[in-house]
Formats: sequence, structure tokens, C-alpha cells
Amino acid sequence: MNARCIFLSAFLFLSALIPAWAGEPQDVAAPKPAPLPTQLRRPVALGLLDDAARLAVANRRSGTVSLLNTDTWSVINEFPVGKQLSDLAVLSGGRQLLATDEAGHELIALRYNNDALQETSRLPVSPFPVDLILNDDATRCYVASLWSRRLTIVSVSTQSDSNVELQILKTVALPFEPRKLLLLGDAGMLIVADAFGGQLAVVEAETGEVRSIRELPAHNLQGLTLNHAQDSVLITHQHLNPLARATFNDLHWGMLSNNVARPISVQRLLSPTANLLDGRGAVRLGDVGHGAADPADIAMLDNGRIAIAFAGTGEVAITDLAGRDMRRYKTGRRPTALLATVNSGEVIVANTLSDSISVIDPAADPPVRNISLGPTPAPSPQTRGELLFFDAGISHDSWMSCHSCHTDGHTSGLTADTLGDGSYGAPKRIPTLLGVSQTDLWAWNGSMKELHDQIDQSIRTTLHGDPPSGADVNDLAAYLQTLKPPPPLRPRTIDAADEASLTRGQTLFHGMNCIQCHVPPVTYTTGGVFDVDLVDEVGNRKFNPPSLRGVGRRRGFFHDKRAKTLGAVFTDYQHQLDRDLGVQEFKDLVRFLESL
Repeated sequence: MNARCIFLSAFLFLSALIPAWAGEPQDVAAPKPAPLPTQLRRPVALGLLDDAARLAVANRRSGTVSLLNTDTWSVINEFPVGKQLSDLAVLSGGRQLLATDEAGHELIALRYNNDALQETSRLPVSPFPVDLILNDDATRCYVASLWSRRLTIVSVSTQSDSNVELQILKTVALPFEPRKLLLLGDAGMLIVADAFGGQLAVVEAETGEVRSIRELPAHNLQGLTLNHAQDSVLITHQHLNPLARATFNDLHWGMLSNNVARPISVQRLLSPTANLLDGRGAVRLGDVGHGAADPADIAMLDNGRIAIAFAGTGEVAITDLAGRDMRRYKTGRRPTALLATVNSGEVIVANTLSDSISVIDPAADPPVRNISLGPTPAPSPQTRGELLFFDAGISHDSWMSCHSCHTDGHTSGLTADTLGDGSYGAPKRIPTLLGVSQTDLWAWNGSMKELHDQIDQSIRTTLHGDPPSGADVNDLAAYLQTLKPPPPLRPRTIDAADEASLTRGQTLFHGMNCIQCHVPPVTYTTGGVFDVDLVDEVGNRKFNPPSLRGVGRRRGFFHDKRAKTLGAVFTDYQHQLDRDLGVQEFKDLVRFLESL
């Protein structure tokens, strides 16, 4: 090596060391990410970080947050956060975010720095948190908790770039299981949407006072946002026509199940007595030959248009507020969450059952780009059954999926006129499928001896889809077997007086021989059919007793919801009582039933 080369090499070596000698700050390189694990993720929520340079994706099944580069749309890394994430929100500044853990029953604060996420605090909230929203200055967070029927108001204090302090200010009881939230900042109100039926709670944001409970002829309220003028709330939902039957013609012409994006005047919504259906045109989603089952999230775009996820068909539609010039873009399976970018005009989509996101840019060619969040295992029968359960492709023209009536495996709480009992003319209450493995017979008249037979008939005669293969029926049955019963409305407590009431109610339940039809301790049902002096519109008298697991969560009782409340089963219909109950006996019996 000549002298010139030696000198140059030495110069370069010393130059590399000078900044360290001089005490200049050095950027610490982010640790090289490990290979992404092979797992099911099930993305459900999205948030932009670091001036929209990064995308955070909350994954329900894996309890992780995926971090993506929005320039290259590549996954940077994936971070374990909780047990079962359900939502996330980004604080102002784009460096901190909050996430809800549905299974861990917590609100979790995270800090973003140098392509890494670090937990900074955790706060236990009401059990089963599923949705959260921040106020405009991110000083308050509102958390909706599903099965505990609670709204938690949380103070959010940003102490520094690396610390967020969370403190519960108030917990608010609600009369229904909540999910979606929307803040009306100018009015100082929070709208809480029913997770299964059509109720809306209007809550004072500052105090948590429930000002009113409104109700729409609707179910599956999955999307909630304000229009550009901020004077209307846009809601995506479904509507099951009570006058229609589950016949081929009623389904084909869109008469049985309607999929809707509905504007509701803020002024009317805030008035406790105003008619919510004020004549404003609802956007009917789907048409003959091209249904649009299970509308989910809705997002306002900066060009005066809206984006709507069609979870049942794996599409996102972009349209105006009147539903004109609607363009449908194919994404992944079950798109549930949307995020509209401010400057680029793109719509980011969380495809829950594809473990992917889609980026829609109507001006691009092609307009849709799909990005996998990581490797997934070979599908099991249960996984394949889950895909079928939420897929409207198993119905005629994609009007409905199993989820359309059995929301997330539970129920819309409505009645439907199907061939479930062998005839039309007697609409029956749609039962929950949570805990369906703990029953013996299916259909209200017990005509289905096997769950597989019920699945096959429902696809053929309610959804009017192509005859399912034996493999598809097996897969659907395998998925349904994974659905656990809902938690009791009023779990056991350590309060001595409450425990005494519950024990007396249980003794009464056994003493009145309720166990003949509702056999404890697991199923609280039996495989037989019984005449209990209830006759339907076509003369049926014998019915299979439903399981009493989660009975306190039903919205109407008996086969046709003739009893509006659990208490009315005994006070109005004297159901299987051989004597009148005393006041305390009645309270004790209802208390016991609500603990199941």
C-alpha cells in the first residue's frame, strides 16, 4: 500500500471517530427487528404516528400492535401489548397512543420513539373495553365496555414526552351493551351506540350524566361519524324488516335485510322526544344482484365524499352523501376499520379476517394496494368457519351473513320469520349463538337434532345461498363450538346480602321445579320440547326451552318476545308458577337468573 492510501485510510478512520470525541449527540439505531411471528392477528383499529410517517395497527387476536412505514407500506415491527386489543387512539403530537385491551380489561398508554413502542402506563377500566375516543385536546378519554355495560371517563395528563398519567374520573352505567362512540364537541355531548340493537345513549361529556336513550329501527350500529357540516351524525347499520319473510323473493329484492348509511340531525338526536327519522334520505347500500352486507366503519373524506366498509363482502365503497356515483373497491376479508388520510386522499383499511391492511387511492392504478401484516398459520377448521360466518358470499347476492342476525355470534335481539320451525307466519326471536355448544336441540320446535343440520338449513332456507358442502358445514360448526356463553349480567359478588339473595333465588328455582326444563349446572336447558301454554300464530304449542346462560342479556323473552323484561315472564305471564311470588321471592329469583 502506498503512502497516499495509508494516509487516506487513516483520515477516514479518524473522521469517523471525531463526532464521538467532540461530544456531539449520536442517533441510536433502532434494534433490528426479529422475524415476524407466525400467528393470527385480526387487525381492528388504525392510527397514524409521527406526522403520518408511521401507521399503528391494533390486533385483536394476537394482542399486538403492528407498526408500518407509510412511505413503503412495509411492516417495520410488531409489539406485544395486551391480551386482546380492541381499539386505539393517537394523542396530539403523534408520539403517544392509547389502546384498549378487551380481555385484560385495561387502558394502556404507549410511547412511540425511533420505530419502537414502549408501554408507559396501564389503567384497569370496566371489564371488556371495546372502543375509545379522545376529546379535542386529548385531556379526556372515554371508554365503552361491552359486557359490563359501562362507560369509563378517564383523565389523560401528558407529563412529558415519555409519560402519560391516566386517572378514572367517573364510571357510568348504561342500559345496553355499548360499542361505538362519537363526541359532539360543540354540544358537549357523547353519543354511545348499542353494540347489538338500535339504541343510542346521549351522555353529557363533562359529567357523564345520561341525558336520554334514543332508539332506531336498526341493529348492528357499526359506524358513527359527523358529516362535513357537523350538523348530522352518519350511522351505518342494518334493518331487518319485521313484515318480511326469509323467502327467496324477499331476500332477492332487498326487502328482508337492508344495509344502510343514515344521516340523523344532531338537533333531533339531542332532543329527547324528537323523531329521529325526519325524512332525510338514508343511503341504501347494495342493490339487486349486488348486495352490501354488514356495513361497518364510515369515514369522511376531504373531498366531500364518504368511505364505507362493507364487512360482509370484503369491499369499501366511496360515494357522496346521497349515495350517487358509488364506487366499490375490493379489499381483504371483513374490512372493519377505516382511516382517511388528510393530505394524500388515501383510505387505509383494516381487513380483520385477512390479517392485512389495504390502501385505497382512487387516482392510482391499480387503486387498491394490499399489505400483509405477517405470516399466518395454516387455517384450522375453526378459522375457516370464522371466515364463513362473517362472509355474505354464502347468501344469495351477498345480502346477509350469519353475523347480520347473530352479531359477533350473539344476537340482534330481533325476531325473524324463517322456516326454522317448518312454516312461515310465526316470527321467532333470534337466539344468541354464544354458548351454542351447550344445547342439545335446535330450532324453536326442537326439530333439528344436530347443529350441522341447523347450519345446513339456515344457509339453504334463510340465506338462500348455494347448497353448502359438508366441509363448510363442519367448519362452521367447529367455529360455533368456540363461542363461549356471554358473561352474566350480574355476576356473583362478595356482598353478604347479595349472596344471600342469590342463594334464596337458587333454592326457589330448584323448589319450583324449573330444573325440569332448564337443567343445571351447565346448560340450563334440556333436549325435549314442552307445552308451556304459549301458542304461536300458526298453532305451535310445544317449544324447546332455551338455555338460561346469559338470560339477563336478552331483549325480549319467550319465542316471540311477548315478555319485554325478565321480570315480566313471572309478573305478566306467571310462567310455570303454581302460586304467586312474594315481593322478596320475585327479587331473589330474578337475581339468581341474572347471575347465570
